Amino acid sequence: MKVIVLFVLVSITRIAGYAQDDIIFWSKQQPLKWEDYKGQVDETSKFYAATLASIKYRYGYNKTGTVHNFKFQVNSYFTKSRSWSKKEHQSAPLLKHEQLHFDLTELYARKLKEELERTSYTDDFKERITQIFNSKKTELSNIQQRYDDETDHSRNKEKQMEWQAYIDGELRKTKPTNSE
Repeated sequence: MKVIVLFVLVSITRIAGYAQDDIIFWSKQQPLKWEDYKGQVDETSKFYAATLASIKYRYGYNKTGTVHNFKFQVNSYFTKSRSWSKKEHQSAPLLKHEQLHFDLTELYARKLKEELERTSYTDDFKERITQIFNSKKTELSNIQQRYDDETDHSRNKEKQMEWQAYIDGELRKTKPTNSE
């Protein structure tokens, strides 16, 4: 019902201090399961579940004269130990709603990578990359909130189906960030 979106720049072997077995990289072939929600339940929350979906990025570059050539790696992932659900409220429709939060995070990881790759960089590239990142982070936060508002946190079935179709369509239009 609630999504927490984090953006981090990390090394390839560790992600924001979480062990590799604590994360699931987004994959069309590996949808979320209730068993993936291993975090401490917030019993005071009015929500039935919380999904920690995040984006990580890294880059390398070389400079030839005044031209900067970049290689970007961008991934979205789910953190098991920070995601939780109230067992008595687990249902297939709620899990699908939570999956779509993860799918939205993947969509914005793709949008981030697309924009990073089509941008021309000069010596202030670190500032420019940060600007692009912050812009996508804001867009993602806003659309996650809009998704929850319009679907009433999964209770509005018609809007939930509309969002499902929208997100599926947008994912089909964008290039995957990983090996899918």
